[in-house]
Amino acid sequence: MQSPTSDYSILASITSAIEEVLGELPQPIMRARVDTADYSLNINPLRTAKESIDDTMERLKSIIIPLLPNGITISSEKGYINFHIDNFLLAECAGKIAAEPNGGIEPANQRTMVEFFSPNTNKPMHLGHLRNIALGESLTRMLKFMGHDVLKVNLFNDRGAHICKSMLAYEMHGEEQTPESTGIKGDHFVGNYYVRYEKDLQAELKPIIGQIRNTREISQELALKTEQVAQSRLEMEKTPDDKKSKLAHEKAKKMLETLEEKIVNNAKTKAPLVITVNEMLQKWEDGDPKIVSQWEKMNGWAISGMEQTLKRLHTSFDVIYYESKTYKLAMDMIKTGLHKGIFEKDTSGAVVADLDKLEVKDREGNPLHGRKVLLRSDGTSVYITQDLAMAELKAKNYHPNNSMYVVADEQIRHFEVLFGILKALGYPWANHLKHISYGMVDLPHGRMKSREGTVVDADDILDELRDKVKIVNIDEESADKIGIAAMRYYLLSNRPESKIKFDPEQSVKLEGKTGPYILYQYVRSGKIIRNCENSSNREDVNIFNDPSIDFSLLIEPAEHQLLMTLVEFTERMRNIQQTLDQTILSDYVYKLAKTFSFFYENCPILKKQAEGMKPINTGVKRARLELVRYVHTLLSVSLELLGIEKVEQM
Repeated sequence: MQSPTSDYSILASITSAIEEVLGELPQPIMRARVDTADYSLNINPLRTAKESIDDTMERLKSIIIPLLPNGITISSEKGYINFHIDNFLLAECAGKIAAEPNGGIEPANQRTMVEFFSPNTNKPMHLGHLRNIALGESLTRMLKFMGHDVLKVNLFNDRGAHICKSMLAYEMHGEEQTPESTGIKGDHFVGNYYVRYEKDLQAELKPIIGQIRNTREISQELALKTEQVAQSRLEMEKTPDDKKSKLAHEKAKKMLETLEEKIVNNAKTKAPLVITVNEMLQKWEDGDPKIVSQWEKMNGWAISGMEQTLKRLHTSFDVIYYESKTYKLAMDMIKTGLHKGIFEKDTSGAVVADLDKLEVKDREGNPLHGRKVLLRSDGTSVYITQDLAMAELKAKNYHPNNSMYVVADEQIRHFEVLFGILKALGYPWANHLKHISYGMVDLPHGRMKSREGTVVDADDILDELRDKVKIVNIDEESADKIGIAAMRYYLLSNRPESKIKFDPEQSVKLEGKTGPYILYQYVRSGKIIRNCENSSNREDVNIFNDPSIDFSLLIEPAEHQLLMTLVEFTERMRNIQQTLDQTILSDYVYKLAKTFSFFYENCPILKKQAEGMKPINTGVKRARLELVRYVHTLLSVSLELLGIEKVEQM
């Protein structure tokens, strides 16, 4: 059998050798559930009809034993064949994994574009952006590690009514102030006017809504639906276990909410501020010099502020697009779709895609129904129109093998429809588009709302984390790095699809599953290496400079446990290669940090021994130091892949 260390994964090599003889195993070889073994194979699925468990065990052992190299032995227990790996073989494998730039992962040799961040330029970055950036940044780093030629893409959503709202509020209240004159960061400065617009609008809408509600028709309808809600509530309270009464109450509430929403939307069509914003947007599209000049100025402020935060987060992009320059590019695509009969016009003149006709499916393969508007009846584009154009533009300019979008799970259907339409248009690259979705990050008191000014700004969160860390008496730059590490690890240690509430207090703790704890173990391992290299003890210097290492001297359980964790790295990265699940790495690096901490407490290198204990063998010292080097390397690699900047002192 080929040495398992040549494949960087002992588990993969054992599996491959056995499957060459037995064929594909019905169940994989797994980490053993007992402390006395390393891996286990369940033999029950491999039994023949006439065999007893004991007969199967003996038959398989006779087959497997000749396949195993020196350093791997087997035993049998309760329907399992257990594999035992000696420390010399584990250390050989761990050393190769630590020495390789890609940890033994076979390079993908593909070009992959990953689009993430993609903010609106009317408000500062918030907590949701931090999760997006954490996921996007770590994903791109992992893909690069796996041999992808990665292009990081950002699209600034820098046009539309939302931008004009900030512009109008600045025109009304700005008094020629600037971020420089007020000392306010550019994106915060612009965002303040977006919030001001919404406050002005609410004040303006109040009397208009009142007038609409007081009209005879609406007041009667409101009274009727309010009464229906009250009656249905009474019925539900009488029979709390009756599902029909509960559904009836929910339906009545929904009808009342729909009416209230209709009233507000009606009021907005009459509100001078809304009318002015729409006029401003039209003037911008017509190229009005005054409006365009103001737009350029405010967008410049917003983007400059965001770039400061991105620099703080050590995130940059290879390709940057601006919606203002791409939003009209889909017109030829729409014309082609109409000409081929893929798209059609409805009775209002809007261009639509019939999802049933195009056989658009969701990510589970189920058909999607309905129609999707691509161009309004007045010829203006919508959100998906611009994404159609962007997908084609990226494919045309960069010819990627894969194109990924890191966007919140609220947009799952949007991307299902987008990818389905692109496939219907006949683009071969549409089969290689992927939406990397994630759950929203909520405030403790509920969901964030930019227009109400209740968003937790990203800069405020980062400042708070830095200040919490500064209590530990370190310099401000290191405190900022540790604070960002705390935030990033917290966000990446939760499964992407989960909705989470960010807990700053928990994230900065130096114990438990946190970024600072893992950084601390990285710093500790580095300090051990430096202390060994700079030891004033001549005997220690000779030991640690000795190139010969005998790993067979390592016999402590903590040493074996650490070696087993080290060699897991390649297997974990292969799993990420298949699933793109970054929590696999966040779980692994915590396990490595925790296992190293246990090793540190139980297997001293330079520590004085307790009274009555035997002195540490010089060969053991040298072998343990090498394990620390492997740990330091893989902690460093793992932190980098998670997008976490390292510190050397804590």
